[in-house]
Amino acid sequence: MISPGKRISNIRKYLRISGGGGLLRRYFVMNAFDGALTIFGVILGAYTAGISDFHLVVSIGIATSIAVGVSGVWGAFLTETAERKMELKSLEKSLHRKLKGTEIERAFTATTYLTAAVDGLSPFLAAMAILLPFIINPPGFSINEIYYASFALAAAVFMLLGAYLGRISRENLVVSAIKLLLAGAICMILIRVLSV
Repeated sequence: MISPGKRISNIRKYLRISGGGGLLRRYFVMNAFDGALTIFGVILGAYTAGISDFHLVVSIGIATSIAVGVSGVWGAFLTETAERKMELKSLEKSLHRKLKGTEIERAFTATTYLTAAVDGLSPFLAAMAILLPFIINPPGFSINEIYYASFALAAAVFMLLGAYLGRISRENLVVSAIKLLLAGAICMILIRVLSV
């Protein structure tokens, strides 16, 4: 039985071998943002349509979150499997030897599974965080207050993801956070304009 510490050490080693660390960061931010923006659009659409049944918003929101998560897992797994196989074959050709059963093959396989997991979980978790006020349905809150709480959480998620990108790129965290918040604002304006 492999200990959790050894497992984490192996994952780090495999990511170094495959060069997958940067890939995981990109997938995390890109797909968390996709999930956040998707659920924000769903909730904003429900608000614009005047839906006051929070059960309906929760049902649609959870279904959307699951669909985005499954899409992420499936799409990333198939894409990364194809990419890693191509890389492995190219490496085998360069080295004039088969790499089956080697650390390199294990690293490529582990990176494929990790990428699929991150690609699926990040949009699902981001979407569920924004949907939280509807799931909790705090006593004494009106439906409009629940909508506003959800919008505030969406803004917070956008800004956190933007700040994380700023940290990675060593840019101004506030400017980076505002860039992603701006995308949410543009989404809101488009939905409002189209609903009119």
